[in-house]
Amino acid sequence: MRAVIFAGGRISDYTYIKSLLKTDDYIIAADSGFAHVKKMELFPDVMIGDMDSVKDEYNAKEVIKLDVMKDETDTEAAVRVALEKGADSILILGAIGSRADHTMANILLLKMLYDMKVDALLLNENNEIRFFDKEISVCGVKGDTISIIPMSDLIGVYTKGLFYKLTGDILKFGTSRGVSNVMTDITCNVKAESGYGLIIKSRDI
Repeated sequence: MRAVIFAGGRISDYTYIKSLLKTDDYIIAADSGFAHVKKMELFPDVMIGDMDSVKDEYNAKEVIKLDVMKDETDTEAAVRVALEKGADSILILGAIGSRADHTMANILLLKMLYDMKVDALLLNENNEIRFFDKEISVCGVKGDTISIIPMSDLIGVYTKGLFYKLTGDILKFGTSRGVSNVMTDITCNVKAESGYGLIIKSRDI
């Protein structure tokens, strides 16, 4: 089952976002993410949060009200509900916004999900963000921008299907060398002998 979580960050192109949804997706609105769900005329399976940022009247098949004094974000709470419901794939939308702390925390949820062997993708109109360890393949089109962002030192990095080839290179954590590579085929592959990081496919619109 794929769960789709709507957080409260920016969504500007609802037509594009709606094109990504499937009829059997399990929809979870995390607090103010309900505003996005409402604009898309979706009826969520679960609404979860402390509701401190919800401006609209909300409704869902199941409503989970959290205490304002909690130890995790509404988005992380939504992720945990998705896992409890049996999701083996999670798409997180509306998770990038003006709050850098929330954006970073949402991106790092991909590490937790990877460790739990859950296929996870954080996406907005401009970016597709995935966590990887050892090896990852990404589909796209020729000319797509791919960035390899080390979250630790990435040792022995090899790439295939990218213009700037890496053949056993080291990408040090805290450096920008992996930013803005270009796909030369409809798929690309990144391998690392050790370390982990993020793969970001970006598009300008």
